[in-house]
Amino acid sequence: MRLHTPTQKLLDRSRAALILSLFTATTTWAAPSLVTTTDTGGNIIEITGATDILIGGSLFDVQFFDGTFTDLYPSGSAFVDEQASLLASQALLSLYNAAGSAVLDAPELTRGIEPQQIDAFGSIITPYGDVQGLALDFTILNLEKFTGFNGNASVSSSSPSFRLPIGFDTGNDDTSTFAVWSPAAAVAAVPEPSTYAMMGLGLLGVAGMSRRKNQA
Repeated sequence: MRLHTPTQKLLDRSRAALILSLFTATTTWAAPSLVTTTDTGGNIIEITGATDILIGGSLFDVQFFDGTFTDLYPSGSAFVDEQASLLASQALLSLYNAAGSAVLDAPELTRGIEPQQIDAFGSIITPYGDVQGLALDFTILNLEKFTGFNGNASVSSSSPSFRLPIGFDTGNDDTSTFAVWSPAAAVAAVPEPSTYAMMGLGLLGVAGMSRRKNQA
């Protein structure tokens, strides 16, 4: 039977701390951000999606595309219910708000939303759930700019009386685009010098305690 002496307990704790430091040193997550193309002056030409958005404990990337639900979502919606879809649209809203007037005053910068001559407005649509019959449930990020006012944005959900036809094609609608979500992958990070030093001290400590234990 293994006896948990004070030395053994300290050794176990050191090993656990070392394992934790190794894990935190090799795995990290990037901050969420819009994916854009810019001109030589750094001005945004187009917003094509976003990356590393945390939704319900999982990270997602999203791309904006014109098309039909059937073409863009061959495996079905990324989100099974309204709550998850709302969180996704609200996360996009936060990114657009953080980008400020450069994007809020120009919904037409978002891929799939075409310029308007007088007013500009647009919708980024995130379908959810299993498709039932011929209509889609969805949440939507509404981008609006009215002449003489600052841009504003909001999130809303579909209702039983307001659903999209399964064949709705955003390519035929200048004011809307679909958000196609997919799981994001973790990014491996190179440990900083201080992390290497901490791991080295941990290894030396474990080795030293093991040696003393064997000599006892």
